[in-house]
Amino acid sequence: MRLFLVSALVISFLAILFASQNNTPVEIRFFNQEFSYSLALVLLVTLGIGAIIGLLFSLPAIVRRGWRSSRLQRQTGDLNTQIEQQSQVLNRERHRLETTRENYRDLLDALNLVDPVTGLLRPDALNQATASLLKRMASRIGDDRYRSVGVLTLQSVLAQPSATAHTPQELREIWQTAGQQLRSHASADTWLYSDGAGKFLCTITGFDIKAATDYGEALQRAMTQTPLALSDGRQVPLEVSLGGAIATQDQPVEAKTLIDAAQNALKQAQQRGSHRPYLVQAAPAT
Repeated sequence: MRLFLVSALVISFLAILFASQNNTPVEIRFFNQEFSYSLALVLLVTLGIGAIIGLLFSLPAIVRRGWRSSRLQRQTGDLNTQIEQQSQVLNRERHRLETTRENYRDLLDALNLVDPVTGLLRPDALNQATASLLKRMASRIGDDRYRSVGVLTLQSVLAQPSATAHTPQELREIWQTAGQQLRSHASADTWLYSDGAGKFLCTITGFDIKAATDYGEALQRAMTQTPLALSDGRQVPLEVSLGGAIATQDQPVEAKTLIDAAQNALKQAQQRGSHRPYLVQAAPAT
């Protein structure tokens, strides 16, 4: 706005200067009419007429641009309305899903299948859940989602033992926070288990050894990359060992065999070091 004002003042000053220096009268003939005006006035009027003609020529483009802008504004308004409607639908579906999950957790809790510390499933349910997944894998040949069933085990310990022993309440908060970290980074198809004392397990489907290792390392990093933040402001770092075993459709095993292979893999990982995972292909018991 200031630039336009300064430009207008400069142009006005130049026009006045031009008029004062070119006030010689000139005769103008238009058909059979004759007029006598100063040269400056004639030139300024001619300039003004040229500007008006240029504006008239550009007027259709300006009108079209205005129509296009109005149409885009209407389309933007329609899209915003659709986005709001879809957001409302998503919010309703999210609320319904959360309600279903809460009801599901309440049911599991009523069946005494939930660890009271972490809110995850108890390890007691691992054998039955793994057997169910293996049965599903055997009945869904060709289904990529159930081409394999795996068990991952993550054993976490305090990386820096405190000078004073942690109270049971402090340990409860530590493992509860660790469980929340694990849950927030796990996929929707992952079933999580915990003994409430630092050991976490999960069942996965559809992974080969490499993909399962990458996924397990992502869960491991979620628990170790940053220290756990407790309610009193303290930071508690963890060390997590990762082991696991995978059973495939072409080499099925029993649930106990798969779980034992995952437990043995965890022992191997602990011997190798906390940041070196160890996963194996489970073999049928001989």
